[in-house]
Amino acid sequence: MIDGSSLLNISYIKGEYFRKGKEECLNTRNTWLNSLKTDLNNLENSNNSFSRINKLKQGIFYSTVGSGSNIHPLNRKKIWIGPLLSKYPALFNSLPYNFIASHIETSFSSIFKLLTSNISFSPISNKCYINLYRGIINSDADSLQQGLNELTEHLRSINLDLIIMHNDSVPINRAIIFVARELGIPTVEIQHGVLVGNYTATGREVDHLFVWGEYYKDFYVKNNIKREDQVKILGYPYPVKKYNQLKKEKLLVTYLGQPYEQFNEDLLIYKVDAVRNLNRICNDLNFDFIFRPHPLEDLNLLRSELKNIKFTHPGETMIESLEKGDVFVGFDSTALVEANLNSRLTIQLKNYDYPTDDYEKLGACSKSVETFDELESYLKGIKNGELSSFYRPVRESYIETPRGGLEKRFLELINEIIL
Repeated sequence: MIDGSSLLNISYIKGEYFRKGKEECLNTRNTWLNSLKTDLNNLENSNNSFSRINKLKQGIFYSTVGSGSNIHPLNRKKIWIGPLLSKYPALFNSLPYNFIASHIETSFSSIFKLLTSNISFSPISNKCYINLYRGIINSDADSLQQGLNELTEHLRSINLDLIIMHNDSVPINRAIIFVARELGIPTVEIQHGVLVGNYTATGREVDHLFVWGEYYKDFYVKNNIKREDQVKILGYPYPVKKYNQLKKEKLLVTYLGQPYEQFNEDLLIYKVDAVRNLNRICNDLNFDFIFRPHPLEDLNLLRSELKNIKFTHPGETMIESLEKGDVFVGFDSTALVEANLNSRLTIQLKNYDYPTDDYEKLGACSKSVETFDELESYLKGIKNGELSSFYRPVRESYIETPRGGLEKRFLELINEIIL
């Protein structure tokens, strides 16, 4: 029997993993539990109220895609990628393995992607999710064990050689890791965002970590979270584009939001303060200003607090924002570092009453400031100078760009584990 007791009420996350300690830990746990409750409610309503025709259509779609996408060389090793089908497509398509996805959109583009790649489709059943969610939310050990048993049978039937995920801290991924350990299947997490200070809830349960640079490897090893042989440097796992700094009449400054108030509503004031002051500074300097919210932020709340502030279009991608913007400002967002990787000038504004790192000292951004006066002075310098002269690239030890290509490095790391 698999010991999944730490999943009950998500008891495995601890205050030491979070910057605000026990308070933030409890807020995070409640947020995750509420999210699971929403997912459970949707699954139960789907099971109860779906018309027979809709159920039949969905069944035919999944059956067609599942059978049609499983035509791959039989002698290849199988690697489970769960819901990561759209996250790292270039990495998966270039490797000589059979990859297995558990989530797809019901669209023709999904069918085409699966039928023309080395990726097949094998979804986890709704019944399995329902039992797992019920067990975790209600601290019901019997429901949880039933869900774990169903998950075990599903993963065993696929006969996997490796499991890859992007986050081992969320409950369902934890359940998959527990089952994988029981079945003797190694697990890998690909780093999905920047880490701050000595705090992280992720990367603690998987067997191996593929990180972005030497800095992150040192973090996990020095904090006794992982042995040195368990942490491998993959580098930044997405394409990097070097945007040219074009001479423009008015520079566009973009503020990158983060959903910290989702875990602590008292933190909202710091974001509101930053956006209002940035908007004022940009007006004074004749810069354009726009606020790009995080996908998890409450837009209605933000718009009520930030009247007369221009927001990015809800459907605008980060790539589109990078193409339009010239200067990006944020607290300690992963998007801030990613903008710097893509040759955009970035400024860390450390105005939150919240522990963080100095990104300029780490080599993650071009400038770090703590006050609005400092920020205004720096932006004045940019207005009166050459934008490109202020840019500082991301330090290679912080985030590495793999020599010889990302796909080649990814293959080497996987081969070290399963060959």
